[in-house]
Amino acid sequence: MSTITLSYDARNSSAKNLVNFLKTLDFVIVSDSDGYNDEFVKKIEKSKEEAKNGKVKTIKTEDLWKWNTPRPHLKTGIFGNEAVKKLLLKR
Repeated sequence: MSTITLSYDARNSSAKNLVNFLKTLDFVIVSDSDGYNDEFVKKIEKSKEEAKNGKVKTIKTEDLWKWNTPRPHLKTGIFGNEAVKKLLLKR
């Protein structure tokens, strides 16, 4: 068995007609694929559903620096100077 990949504009009626015709043939198997990894698509769909249900966190642009995550680089000594640490934490 050989495989042929057909890319087309789904808004084009002629292209849709061709695909529908191919689906009627016994010896042709049409597999719809948009080219995205299924796991990735599931994550995106889950995220859209959570957003629709209000499970989102909105952050104002001016508050982006106030992230709520650990900052291990301030503890490991990359910024070893205490003055630099204080300056970064005051932002």
